[in-house]
Amino acid sequence: MATITPTLRNQKWGPERWHRFDFAAHPIRDVGGNPCIIWRHGGAGWGGNLSDCWLLTEPYNPFFEYVLNAARDVHFDIVSIETGQQIHLDSANKVPQVNASTTPTGLPRTKRLYMADSLLDYKHGIASIKRILAAGVNSTYFGNPDKVIVGGWSHGSSLAGLSAVTNPISISPGRDVWYQSGKQTQTYDSTTLGVAYLWGQIDIRRRSLPNGAGVYAARNYLDITAGSPSWGAAWYGTRANDAGAEWSSYVPSWWKEAFSLLAYIDQGRVENYVPMFVGYGDNVGAHTYPLSDVHDSVQRTDLVAALEAAKLPYQTGTTQAALSGFFTDVESSQLYNWMKGLASVSTRRVSKGAVR
Repeated sequence: MATITPTLRNQKWGPERWHRFDFAAHPIRDVGGNPCIIWRHGGAGWGGNLSDCWLLTEPYNPFFEYVLNAARDVHFDIVSIETGQQIHLDSANKVPQVNASTTPTGLPRTKRLYMADSLLDYKHGIASIKRILAAGVNSTYFGNPDKVIVGGWSHGSSLAGLSAVTNPISISPGRDVWYQSGKQTQTYDSTTLGVAYLWGQIDIRRRSLPNGAGVYAARNYLDITAGSPSWGAAWYGTRANDAGAEWSSYVPSWWKEAFSLLAYIDQGRVENYVPMFVGYGDNVGAHTYPLSDVHDSVQRTDLVAALEAAKLPYQTGTTQAALSGFFTDVESSQLYNWMKGLASVSTRRVSKGAVR
């Protein structure tokens, strides 16, 4: 394992200060453009940054090394994307994450985004990256916008999964104008070939965030010195010191369903679904709801059961035994081979009018 140095850092994909991406080019360049996996970091909607994924300390670092190896017969580029969230506690230049005794020194922001706008911003980013790949990253590294896979870790995985079951957005080829539909002609949209879903949070209805999502360590996100921000506050703007009462009493069920991947599958709202690779370990958490661990691996059991019942395509493999476990070569090859199979499929759907 080694720290990966991306080919290009801090490239812009949109107008906001956080609209950045890092790009790692595969050493073998394909005629017609390389396939690409767009990775979104974790951090619960307040921590993490786009530089995380290159670090030796990250569990998926060996997987990225595996993908970028010249010995691979399908030549995926890797994009690590930054998108909007409630707050950015980490600097995009990877200073140590803010702790309980310091003041936030992360990315400047012009506005706070809760989960609804965070998901929309994420889809803006996917569409924009597809447009950039088609034009050539830095006008040099050309990608194939028809062969894009998304993935992420924890919160990044939650965003990627929700993007696969909600309506796509699209962007104009020549300017930063996004449309809330994928049907405009000659646009690039946020649809992809598949989702690498690793350690995501699948079901807010069933309180798959600690303490009903209304409270996490009984701390308010505004009071950084007191401890960790709350899940409910970071995702939905609920108060963090109400022991879940606001979440339980005032957040409507349809709003919880809107950000629960499992709700879409259970209710058959899967017209936008794309194949998933479901990755969790086997020994994380108590496996009972309400979860005391946001990464409880019972979520893999529940998600796989729902996908099986709905007869939706997915794959799962022997993933890390624990959240901090590093990818082995076997695990890396399982995820890579799944991506390789999808890369033989095009996302272009002429009937929709968009370049997908």
